[in-house]
Amino acid sequence: DVSNNSEKGDLTFFTRNGSDFLERLRITSTGSIKQTSGSDIRHVVKSFGPAFLGHNSHADLTVDAGQGGGTVTVHSFRTSNNNLSKTSIFGFQLRGTGTASIGSEIYGQTGSSGNASFTVAAIAQGIRFTNEAGASVKYAVTFDLTGDL
Repeated sequence: DVSNNSEKGDLTFFTRNGSDFLERLRITSTGSIKQTSGSDIRHVVKSFGPAFLGHNSHADLTVDAGQGGGTVTVHSFRTSNNNLSKTSIFGFQLRGTGTASIGSEIYGQTGSSGNASFTVAAIAQGIRFTNEAGASVKYAVTFDLTGDL
């Protein structure tokens, strides 16, 4: 009975290897994409946004607990002028339920008229995105991780 909203809506894909059915891909009800090779190692992509955030406000963006690493991509632009934008990619390590580790920016690009400043800090299982653009922004964040997730 799904009328009470109690059912999960994951979409799963399996392959057959002889008599074994193995899950290879899962799209979760929260939008995460989990790819597996049949072992505990998975590739997970989880995106947030687009969403809006006022000046000096922050958003906490998290993934499910696990051990793994990869990148987090953050894109932001001022709602009053989308030529004031910024895209940054950071190294990212997920550390169970503890505070994640985020490295220095490994790629950065600004818009044709300048950037929409923001900061990114590590929190438990994710990042805190803080808008420092001087105005409201529209932003999106994507985690791309591999590990025991």
